Amino acid sequence: MTSKDIYWKIENERKKRGYSEEGFAAECGISDKTWRNYRSDPKKMRFEIAERAAKLFKVPLKEVLNGAES
Repeated sequence: MTSKDIYWKIENERKKRGYSEEGFAAECGISDKTWRNYRSDPKKMRFEIAERAAKLFKVPLKEVLNGAES
């Protein structure tokens, strides 16, 4: 799984759960601009964003990292 795969897994889950980009980013402790920048360069996304997303979505981190369906 690449950084790009992880970004899109989180992004799809964010949309599915009804979080706006702004709301999701705020919950993860980043700006919505930073979140949007990850779209073009997901390699810059810090690991802790995946950890925070997993916690927010109440799923195991491995689900976010491995792309397992929730």
